[in-house]
Amino acid sequence: MIRGALILILLLGILTFSCCRSSSSETGVTPNLPQEVAPEVGARAPDFTGYTLEGGELRLGELKGQKILLNFWTTWCPHCRRETPYLQRASEMKRDVKFIGVNMGEPAAKVKRFVRASEITFTIVLDEDLEITRTYEIKYIPTTFLIDEQGVIRQIKIGAFKNVNDLLNFLEENQG
Repeated sequence: MIRGALILILLLGILTFSCCRSSSSETGVTPNLPQEVAPEVGARAPDFTGYTLEGGELRLGELKGQKILLNFWTTWCPHCRRETPYLQRASEMKRDVKFIGVNMGEPAAKVKRFVRASEITFTIVLDEDLEITRTYEIKYIPTTFLIDEQGVIRQIKIGAFKNVNDLLNFLEENQG
């Protein structure tokens, strides 16, 4: 077990060293974009791959060029349940924004029942193993990220939106 941990640490060190040495031209990263990947305002949003409620695969990195609202939620959270209609309504009004709800740790069947009953039509990603949740360091729910077309986090909201106007204002605050 210790040997395996040492090998992992060694590999991570090699990876870190080789990643830190590459220039932006080698990595294809645009120099004007933030280099840091972190779940914080001004950093690039961490990429993830997850499965949608319909069984398709969604990779956040493939959505560059689109403004994204990423909302972490559960069916048992009363605040999440209260803001669901606002998310649905805003997703119908703001066709220029891709709405993605990341359900945290619940079985697909339970999420499907809730989505059907709530008439949710925006994309739902299942995070049954909480890998995406850990990547985004979610401590409170709901938590919502606004990600711009270049993949940079522009805003983070912890807690539920009060109404649809509160959500629409959140979406508009960083318009150029």
